[in-house]
Amino acid sequence: METRVAVLAIIVRDMASVPALNELLHQYAPYIIGRMGVPYHARGVNILRPVRQDRPAGGDHRQDRLRAGRRAATRKVRKIDMKQWMKKGLAACLALVMCLSLAACGGKEDETPAEEPVNVRVAALKGPTAMGMVKLMSDSESAEADTAGNTYEFTLAASADEVSPKLMQGELDIACVPANLASVLYNRTEGGIVTLAVNTLGVLYIVENGNAVASMADLAGKTIVASGKGSTPEYALRYLLTENGIDPDTGVTIDWKSEHSECVASLASGAATIAMLPQPFVTVAQTQLPDLRVALDLTEEWDALDNGSALLT
Repeated sequence: METRVAVLAIIVRDMASVPALNELLHQYAPYIIGRMGVPYHARGVNILRPVRQDRPAGGDHRQDRLRAGRRAATRKVRKIDMKQWMKKGLAACLALVMCLSLAACGGKEDETPAEEPVNVRVAALKGPTAMGMVKLMSDSESAEADTAGNTYEFTLAASADEVSPKLMQGELDIACVPANLASVLYNRTEGGIVTLAVNTLGVLYIVENGNAVASMADLAGKTIVASGKGSTPEYALRYLLTENGIDPDTGVTIDWKSEHSECVASLASGAATIAMLPQPFVTVAQTQLPDLRVALDLTEEWDALDNGSALLT
């Protein structure tokens, strides 16, 4: 019993007509061996190619129904096989994509360019504040030091008033300032300027060209030359005087100078006999005045209060 096989082509331009087309093909399912759909996105069309087998003229309808049943069963098996093949193919594609992605990531890590060197602008106050930066200053000039290729530009200022505006305006990258000023700058810039480290401790002393001072109480009624008004030295001195029963406003006279070097000059000229100085100015003053002695170590006086804190400068 001969049959004829025909291959048809159906082009779908409107996706809204797909349900009607599927219903039509379903009605003639016994006569359709199979079909293949090809989406052609570049042209906005879908191509459907059904393969049709005609029932022979005068043929047995019962045989036709049997053949249609067998073809339907075959299509189901083919669909199952196709789904399994698609799952396996999809899994293989995903595995390949992951391998390629990992290889690409590994290549990028190996090819990450090194960061370009930058010029770091650093400022510090003359005296103990800058002493904590001595190593950085030395390393920046050494060819053997590991500075990551960066260059450093240092500025030494006489007072914090010279440093604060430049730091807030972005003209400086790093600055060593008194501890209280660091807090002020943080609040003024709403966290734009932050504290990196505390690098200076235990450097404030009361020096005397004489032997009248042996305790904080002995400073009552005396005149003290000092520098650092409005910053940590002033707050530390006022606190220690108050804790030792001396009113810093009425019980003692504090002659504030703009720089520590002015305090040394006052001692050398005899205009003052007592001064609050940090290192290295204490050593500098002692080289000029052999009789100058360290009367009080303010760090020890602070620790003697046993208040659970430390003296920062």
